[in-house]
Amino acid sequence: MASGFVNQQNAKAESAIDRFTSVQNAIVEHAIAGKLATAYRAMVGGEFYPIPAIWWNTERLKPRFTFCRINPDDPFGANGKAWIFVSRVDLERMLQHLSPTATSNDERKCANWLEEQFLQDPDVRISKAKFQDRAKELFGTGPKPFGRVWDELAKKHPERKVAGPKRKG
Repeated sequence: MASGFVNQQNAKAESAIDRFTSVQNAIVEHAIAGKLATAYRAMVGGEFYPIPAIWWNTERLKPRFTFCRINPDDPFGANGKAWIFVSRVDLERMLQHLSPTATSNDERKCANWLEEQFLQDPDVRISKAKFQDRAKELFGTGPKPFGRVWDELAKKHPERKVAGPKRKG
């Protein structure tokens, strides 16, 4: 019983770490390709300065994502002295590109929420209709957007696609 709980928690953590790593990789790839504008600003304030794309071409990225800082005098060093910023417009475009099923912010929120629900206890069965009703309450997601999100996530989590036995009649 305890080992099942531990395995479940480990699976959730592993999934979250994988998603976090995927987001970091996407940010770096888009920044290097010039599709995501990034900038730095002194810790105390002041002007924003563009971060050259080449500064993202390094294996020493962990401190940047951990502290959201970079050192413009030593861009590949570990001690960041300036805050990192990204273009909101470019970030939204990147997210749209990475999640074609999510056509709006509410749909993305619904997709994230539904993924979390799918990762919870796999033995608990909840009908698609109940998930859809709850998504409408939480995010205002209509049947078509919810259907797109559901279908995409059901591919990743086929064990959750069917909630239980079909009703007769």
